[in-house]
Order: sequence, then structure tokens, then C-alpha cells
Amino acid sequence: MDLKKIFTHKNNSEPAENLRSGEDRRQENIPVAETKRTNEDRRTLIESHSKIIETYGKIPMFKNLSNEQLLKILRICSKTKCTSMNYLFRKGEESKNMYILMKGRLNIMLRTNEAWKTITPFESVGEMGFFNNSPRCTDVTAETECILLQLNKNEVSKLFSGDRELHVIILQNVIQELTKKILSDHDEIEELHFRINAIDKI
Repeated sequence: MDLKKIFTHKNNSEPAENLRSGEDRRQENIPVAETKRTNEDRRTLIESHSKIIETYGKIPMFKNLSNEQLLKILRICSKTKCTSMNYLFRKGEESKNMYILMKGRLNIMLRTNEAWKTITPFESVGEMGFFNNSPRCTDVTAETECILLQLNKNEVSKLFSGDRELHVIILQNVIQELTKKILSDHDEIEELHFRINAIDKI
């Protein structure tokens, strides 16, 4: 699946000075190539978009978005990698970005430098500090090589200001996912208390 036209890439392989405007081309009499799409090209394009929508529509944060809204938010995403055993971010850092894991495994770390919870594909990470403007509250490391979608706070804010419906849907999804995480954490804490009490009685 070719996602080059969907995602924002920070590093353009062609230097800015080599990019020519249409006016430059006209002045130099450089012919502009005509693109003629065959029916097969159109089918391939439709299938490609369908696969993109099918794949990224599975992300809980993007639930209930229309196809148009989904493509809008994908256009401000950038793809990034985090190699095995490296930090994605560290406690106390500014929450400028949030991430959605597409491939690999991430670990949320305890202060003892032990893995507490594992993040698996399609889960988001870093959203709490991202949306409430607070620093990172924990370290997150890559257990394996990871591929992630990165969302920048400034770009998300601009998108939200221009599409209120998208803004509301995304925030509702974030609240639902954070609620699930909090309930899961509560159950784990209860289980730990139960084990500690059982040990004390021995």
C-alpha cells in the first residue's frame, strides 16, 4: 500500500531550491507531463484508498469518523520509527506529540525500570499529556522495532479548529479509551492488593 500521498513526511528528499513552480516551468518552456488514467488505474486507486480506510479505520481513536474525516487526519500524520530498547519518550518531557502504534510492541515503564504495561498495534500512547497540556508522566520504551503514526499538537489544533465535528468525535474516542485504560489499571491494582494480602497471611 503506497501511503506517500497520504502521510506528511518531514524530510523531503528533494532540496527546496530544486522545486520549481508552474511559473518557472512556463518561463523555461518546460512541458508539463499529462497524466491519463486508464480504468485499471482508477480501480487501483479506489482499491488503494479502500485498503487505507479499512486499515486505519480499525484504530480506536479514529472510530466513527467518515472516510473524508479519516483522510483529513491521516494527512497530518507522519510516520516514525523507534528501534528496539530505545525510549519513545521519557518522564517529564513536554507532550508535543502523541502516537499510534502500527507495528511492534511498546512498554510503559515503572520507576524501577521494569515494564508495567505493553502497548500493542492500533493502541495510542502519550494522549493524556497531549490533550491536557501536561508533561509525560512515565517512560515508554520499544520492546521491538516499532512503526508509529505521530500527531503533532499544533497541527491537530489547526485541524480541530476547522472541523468541529471531527474534534468532538476524536475527543469522545479519547475519553472512551482512557476510561478503559483507567478501569484496566484499577483491576490490576486490586489484583496486586489481593496478592499482597495473601502473602501477609502466610
